[in-house]
Amino acid sequence: MTATPNKMQMSDFDGIIDISSKYSRMGDDYFVAKLNYTNGQGGDEAFKSHRINGMLVALNLKGTISLEINTDKFHLKSPSIILTGGNNLIKLIEAETKRLDSYLFYLSETFISGINIDMNALQQAHLNRRHSPVIELTRDDAALIARYMELLLETAEANPGSNLYSRSIARSLTAALVYQLMQIFDRKYTEIMAMDNNLDDHTQHHGAVRRTSYVREFIKLIHANFSRERTVTFYAERLCISPKYLSSVVKECTGRSPGEWIDEYVILEAKNLLRFSGMSVQEVAYTLNFNSQSTFGKYFKNITGMSPTQFQKS
Repeated sequence: MTATPNKMQMSDFDGIIDISSKYSRMGDDYFVAKLNYTNGQGGDEAFKSHRINGMLVALNLKGTISLEINTDKFHLKSPSIILTGGNNLIKLIEAETKRLDSYLFYLSETFISGINIDMNALQQAHLNRRHSPVIELTRDDAALIARYMELLLETAEANPGSNLYSRSIARSLTAALVYQLMQIFDRKYTEIMAMDNNLDDHTQHHGAVRRTSYVREFIKLIHANFSRERTVTFYAERLCISPKYLSSVVKECTGRSPGEWIDEYVILEAKNLLRFSGMSVQEVAYTLNFNSQSTFGKYFKNITGMSPTQFQKS
């Protein structure tokens, strides 16, 4: 029986150095590696199973990679990219080529929490990526993402001390990269939807469009109301459907429950307010319509594992 892997730590990637032509690490915030991997040259140790507790971006420019995320197997052709995180279990199976040309970019949870990214854009990207964490790229898109990787490499190399300026530069670059990926994912999702619109089975197509429409309207309603309303019943009533049906279609289309979507909106906004607004914890609690600072604190800690004050000071 395979042992359950531990959460990923920066030190777990030390084996990557041996198969990298370039490697830079900014403390415990992030690392970027340009892989120069030949089958049989130490890849098994470098790519052992890990449970992602940050964000991992793998850009493949040459060759094919077989990997497993949780229990699903994926094949990264070239050029393609994978974006994963959220406590997923990842394991490299093999590199199906004599030579692999790719970038690997890993960010810690702590570093991610310090990046101010527009919540609506982020959640829409999550929704549009429900089909697969792997996206095939055009050569132009791949070249553009590779330039971001090179800039992040150079930023870590030029600022080994991880000081205030270097962290701010890295956060800005990372935010720009995330937005760029969102744009690519959104364009790819539009292409997928256009292909779906050509389904021969019009009944199946009509049902799929209706379910997707409910999910999109649900996401819009959350964006407009999450600071005041956190019950699934509220959103179901606004859509004129039952909470049970809303839960069913949202889970089917996104892989997550309506409650999880609502919580993620609330928590992401809470993090942004705690970190960037200058508000006190009590002010944030009232802004998000919690009846007391204590209630907000329990809600926040239950989801994030730390109190609002701890997060604000981290």
